[in-house]
Amino acid sequence: MAGSLYESGFYDSIDFQSQERQVIEIGMKTQVASTTSNIKEEPKRLRVCAYCRVSTEEEMQMNSLENQTIHYTNYIRNNADWMFVGIYSDRGKSGTKRAHRAGFNKMMRHALEGNIDLILCKSISRFARNVMDTLEAIRVLKENGIRVIFEKESVDTGSMESEFILTMLSVVAQEESRMISENLSWAHTKRFSSGKPLFTRILGYKKVNGVPWTIDLEEAKIVRETYDLYLAGYSLVDIARKFISKGYKKPNGRIDWKDSNIKSILSNERYVGDALCQKTYTKDYLTHETKVNNGERPQYYISNHHEPIVDRKVYDRVQRILEKKSVPYSRSSKNINEFTSRIKCGCCGKNYHRYVGRKRVLWRCSSRLKSKLLCEMEAIDEQDIVRTLKREFTKKYLDDGASANKKLVINLIKELKNIELNRESEQSWLRLSLEKALVDENRAIMELRDESTFKEQRIQVEKQLESKKHLWEFIDKDAEYREGAIKSLEKIKDTTRLVQGMNDLSEDISFLRAWFIRMTYTEKGTLLLYWANGDMEEVKIEKGED
Repeated sequence: MAGSLYESGFYDSIDFQSQERQVIEIGMKTQVASTTSNIKEEPKRLRVCAYCRVSTEEEMQMNSLENQTIHYTNYIRNNADWMFVGIYSDRGKSGTKRAHRAGFNKMMRHALEGNIDLILCKSISRFARNVMDTLEAIRVLKENGIRVIFEKESVDTGSMESEFILTMLSVVAQEESRMISENLSWAHTKRFSSGKPLFTRILGYKKVNGVPWTIDLEEAKIVRETYDLYLAGYSLVDIARKFISKGYKKPNGRIDWKDSNIKSILSNERYVGDALCQKTYTKDYLTHETKVNNGERPQYYISNHHEPIVDRKVYDRVQRILEKKSVPYSRSSKNINEFTSRIKCGCCGKNYHRYVGRKRVLWRCSSRLKSKLLCEMEAIDEQDIVRTLKREFTKKYLDDGASANKKLVINLIKELKNIELNRESEQSWLRLSLEKALVDENRAIMELRDESTFKEQRIQVEKQLESKKHLWEFIDKDAEYREGAIKSLEKIKDTTRLVQGMNDLSEDISFLRAWFIRMTYTEKGTLLLYWANGDMEEVKIEKGED
């Protein structure tokens, strides 16, 4: 497929060195009335995209998402009656839960906006394993004149007879998902009832040469020290900070200990050689919601299963103390706002978290909260962030408010609409570059020539794709902020209070978030701003009065 494009001179017509990209807005063709009845109107080309999904890391290794992307890109472009409008994909996502599939939801949004005529998908199970989601999506698309073709099942939703087949195949896909879940649950239950717990890597125990529950002597010392310190009167937080200062590593190789890590060690029966199986269970195979097992499922306690690290008398003493100090636990709602997961620490790379005080709202580095030894970055006042974003937005787009007029508002609306188009253009460009690099590399190998130069080009493009991936995901997730900002701008566009209207909007955090996708608080005390249009700049934080 790729070879035919190469031989046809397709790549020769593209200047891959050029940094300027042409953004084509889809679905905005102007209809020109024919003045001569003898002139035949050219048939309309279908706007075609593809949807790809891989649900596990193992599957990604066997059949990479990039290979699927290249296949469908070539397949669509090689059809003269089709116009390629993009590839939508979800990586490492289950098909039974649509809510978290950003690529799928983005494709549906674009389709209903009138930018897609036909969707290609490898199979129904790749589209969704949930019958209701599948049928609802298909019927909504069909009502809007959009077809879906499933290659494996040879189903085209454009034909009436396909609806019954589609329903049956969707039921089969969902039933397959249910059976897999039930089979796994049954297999685990049989295993537990026969006295064979599942091995999970925890501090002190490793799997060595295929043998689980092998004691790691160095890690076992840390486990015993945890119990000794707790019995000596140290608090969970004190122990965590002590381990950080000593540089003790957790099983994941990090040293960012916290109180919950310490409590997990102190309350884990596996350190005395026992194993309590089925502490949690999956409530629903469609949502994959995991619940703590409080008697809803049978539990299996296996005594003296493996070699202990902690003496049983020591363990029992610790459990009695933990029980006396325990308080009823209730899961509080997450403190989520517009900046959640979007402020990064320039020192340790962790996210900043929001803390509401009596007088101020502060954002603090998650590592710094655990210990100054992990990170020394200071907190940022939320109002300082808002003031800084407002200043930079005004400087970039409003010229201090002096030129606020209808034309400016229209340009702002266009800017917001172009953000997604520019992101898709950049992604398509890099994927096309990767495709060319792969073709050049493979051709050199086939012709017994040195392929090292082409291999290096391919690696560089792959690195660019990987570095952009998270920023692209942020842009996709921020669609609701851009849509809200567009609606707000439309409301003030034809009013006589444009200047005041723009000033009010620039005070709104949700409006400002439409223009920024991420920021990094640097060690110099500045903010590195990542604009949604692709620009990046380092700015001083505008601090208010204390």
